[in-house]
Amino acid sequence: MIVGTVALLTILFGGGFDFFFIDNLEKGVKEYVIEKDRRKEILADLKTSKKLISNYSKERKAKYKTFKKLNISHETTREDLVDFFNKLYKERVAYQKEIVDSRIAVNKKIKADEWDSIMVFSKTSLDKQIEKDQKKLEKNKDKGKDITPFVKTRKAITDNVLDSEKQQILKSGLDKMISSIEELMIETGTINANESKLLTNQNATKDELLKLGNKLNEMRRLIFDELIDFHMLVKENTNITEWDKIMKTFNKELSITAN
Repeated sequence: MIVGTVALLTILFGGGFDFFFIDNLEKGVKEYVIEKDRRKEILADLKTSKKLISNYSKERKAKYKTFKKLNISHETTREDLVDFFNKLYKERVAYQKEIVDSRIAVNKKIKADEWDSIMVFSKTSLDKQIEKDQKKLEKNKDKGKDITPFVKTRKAITDNVLDSEKQQILKSGLDKMISSIEELMIETGTINANESKLLTNQNATKDELLKLGNKLNEMRRLIFDELIDFHMLVKENTNITEWDKIMKTFNKELSITAN
């Protein structure tokens, strides 16, 4: 559960180079594209793509700050949040189209045998990283660092909402949101770039890639809906003092997941 929570804000607000581009593509190109001029051209294209991604990521950080302000304000309406997330959705769709175009342009310049070698290199690198991350996770568990998601928000509800019925409503709403996050993480975990036949297919079409991207976009919408519902649920079942303490804690825990 902790893995899913840690990655939540990255998935919802982040850009992400790894989704449409296989892991360690740049290193693979340097290693396996022998022709100097073509290699240089491909690396230049990848540099341009990374710049696009970097700009998008900066915009997402600004959007995340806007969301936190909306989320903590007692004056924010459901319509305010719906409008915010709809704009975020449209911007992501436009961004994905640019990234897919970049991927296709790069892949066309790589020969089939080079691509096969890069894929092997990429998968080996990814497997090593997964093993490293797993060991780190297990080490943290051994040290008692297996943190329950949103545990401080749950405690804030317990400590500040004295009405037992309203307290249970809020805890159930929090559980529902966490459950949706877990489902999203399971789904996104099955679309790893080095495990998906489509994403590892050098000749995947724009329509195929955008369809896959849209699948994730729709899953994001479900989590956006959960964030809106939880915001409204807290507002409807607390006074202003209770609201401030719960939502400040909730925003802080969201900030932790964003890192």
